[in-house]
Amino acid sequence: MEKHLGIARTNFDYEFSLFSDKISPEFITKINTDLEFVALLWGSIEKLKNFQNYDERYLSKLEKLQFSLPEFTASPHHYWFWGEMKNLPLERILNSKETSFKFAKAQKNWTSSEERLIYPDENLADLCLEGKWVLKPIDSVSSRGFLFSDTKSFWKQREQKTYWLAPWFDRVCDISFLLRPDVEEFLINTNDEKGRFRGVIVGDRKDIETYLKQRYNFDLSIAVETSTAIWSHYKNLGAKHLQVDSFLYRDPNSDSIKYYPLSEVNYRKTLGELGVNLFKKFNYSGLAQMTFGNSANESGILLSPETSPFKLFFKSLNDI
Repeated sequence: MEKHLGIARTNFDYEFSLFSDKISPEFITKINTDLEFVALLWGSIEKLKNFQNYDERYLSKLEKLQFSLPEFTASPHHYWFWGEMKNLPLERILNSKETSFKFAKAQKNWTSSEERLIYPDENLADLCLEGKWVLKPIDSVSSRGFLFSDTKSFWKQREQKTYWLAPWFDRVCDISFLLRPDVEEFLINTNDEKGRFRGVIVGDRKDIETYLKQRYNFDLSIAVETSTAIWSHYKNLGAKHLQVDSFLYRDPNSDSIKYYPLSEVNYRKTLGELGVNLFKKFNYSGLAQMTFGNSANESGILLSPETSPFKLFFKSLNDI
């Protein structure tokens, strides 16, 4: 991978800091200390103003795996690694769930009829909701800050901000696509029961197509069609790249599998993109899986420091 010249600084607090000026320095230091190793796996950084010092055994392990490590420096940084932080008004628009909701709502059958934005002055009790619902803050990162209708927090912990109100879908598979000029790559996110990211399944497009067809009888060309429309819209807004998240869910009325084309847009680097990079680096045939979380009981190559609270593994899925 081509090196990005200059000195980088990680900013895994990107969306927190993008949407708020009240993020504590302690939080910024901790999240970047915990996740900075992700930048080492990217292979595109010439120099890094680092938050933590790494065990030489860990660095030697990465070098033996032929990762191109950056030079560590205490000098001032030239650019941010995770999110750009160059045009803040535009980046807020591109990363906001309000933007993605309004676009999805304008498309035919992309959202349910009941989905809508909830504004700070609205009373949820007036909605007479039935079943399980979720409130998603328009500035949320992953599933942080989500409120569920079957908990007290849904009614009592709502902040004075705008939310995306949606039914809680029985998700069976999350599909993401990385969009760049003339580049479109698909991957499968693995999330926990609350929608929190836990890894990705990656591979060549034909293998992803086969996986989805065999397991869910889903035709990837449907996602290709919707991704084209999303990319066109966001390019017009000013995006140069995107990761778009969508999912398959089980319809409770028909028990059939249906497709939800747009649940989130990320205008930044993503762990899904790292999974694609690792697949290309290790050059596995078939599918491969990257797992990410706090469990050390996964199989595969451990690519995070042993002392990290986040464990990142990568492995081939030839036996899937």
